[in-house]
Amino acid sequence: MIIRFLFGMGESGTMPNCVLVISRWFPANETGRALPWMGIGTQIGSAIAPLIIIPLAVAYGWRMPFYVNGVIGLIWVFICYKWFRNFPSEMKHIPEKEKNYIESNSRYSHHSRLTSLKIIFSNRSLWALMGMYFCSQWANYFFIAWSPIYLQEKLHFSEKQTQPILFILFVVGIIGLLVGGFCIDWVAKKKGLFFGRRFIGMTGIALVGISIFLAGFSTNSSVAASCIVAANGFYSFGVMAGFAVCTDIAGNNAGTVTGAMNSCGQLGAFFMSLVVGKMVEVTHSFATPVFVIAAAQFVGFLLWLMIDPRKQLAIDNK
Repeated sequence: MIIRFLFGMGESGTMPNCVLVISRWFPANETGRALPWMGIGTQIGSAIAPLIIIPLAVAYGWRMPFYVNGVIGLIWVFICYKWFRNFPSEMKHIPEKEKNYIESNSRYSHHSRLTSLKIIFSNRSLWALMGMYFCSQWANYFFIAWSPIYLQEKLHFSEKQTQPILFILFVVGIIGLLVGGFCIDWVAKKKGLFFGRRFIGMTGIALVGISIFLAGFSTNSSVAASCIVAANGFYSFGVMAGFAVCTDIAGNNAGTVTGAMNSCGQLGAFFMSLVVGKMVEVTHSFATPVFVIAAAQFVGFLLWLMIDPRKQLAIDNK
């Protein structure tokens, strides 16, 4: 329990720190193109981890994957500590012109200070963001943890048939992230920040819900599997709009706001696991849980109507 608690503490800062780095290192009009890369890392990790972890565990026992992951983590910490800097101005080998351009056009401001939690949580868009992300993670956790079980037990694919489907699912997710990231910036540039963020976020989460509904209604296993794969692509397409809004409204507080949103998302994944697990246990079917997950996406769609990326956090003058 202690190790799992410490692991959670370490992992919880990943997304907030990534968003904070992006708010410092990228101009505001390139936020959408930068954000997908942290999601792509997650997708690639999810795709290749079983190919490494399972053979190691089979060959050398269950402890070996922990040793290998630990060593990889320590190597990355060393590289990051030696190479990475918090601000472009602190990094060597970058032209001064580029440093000045980044820092003068980023969301982060050296002239602003951190805002109190009381003011941060008085922002209506933040509460809507947290609720939206709570709903969206019902789908995301289904893709990550439950889709192999769904493919085998509900759609009757064999384990061998399931593996390439899951690989395609993650590849489509990566494509969705890249396309969504480009569209976040492009639509915002063409139609403005308000329309751009909402359009991408609402389109993505709505198509996730529709795809999962279609999977639940379909009597053809191949069609249902295709719908699940498409749903993950649409999730990836729209999810980074929420992180972009974190940088839009939070500025120097992007890490805190992203942490709040991500925490609610993890709660959503936790409750999804409890609810779906209980429903499957009681009904001996995935039919009802799939529709519940789809319904959660439509609730998230409606919550996007309360999110305004133009309304930044109030400044604490105390």
